[in-house]
Amino acid sequence: MTEKTLAQQQAEGLRALADMIEQNPELAEELRYSAMEGVNIPILHNAASTIAAFARAGVAHNAQIEEHSNEKHAGTYLRWGPVGIHVYARRELLAKEAS
Repeated sequence: MTEKTLAQQQAEGLRALADMIEQNPELAEELRYSAMEGVNIPILHNAASTIAAFARAGVAHNAQIEEHSNEKHAGTYLRWGPVGIHVYARRELLAKEAS
């Protein structure tokens, strides 16, 4: 038997979670203020290209894309309604990679 890739395992887990929410809609309200709105994904290597890859993939899958930056971090929010991810890196890493 072939072992499933990490991507396959993650997708299966997300599908199972989606199925659970659909089959138990009374639980959705409890999830309203959870991390599902913006799961943080810090990028530690190849930051600019990785953040860009997430953004391109998000656009291809109809995500609402919002770039952001502050004094310490820069990145992108990808949202599908009340579910999303926040892909970001430290500004110093982005600057270092750009030079």
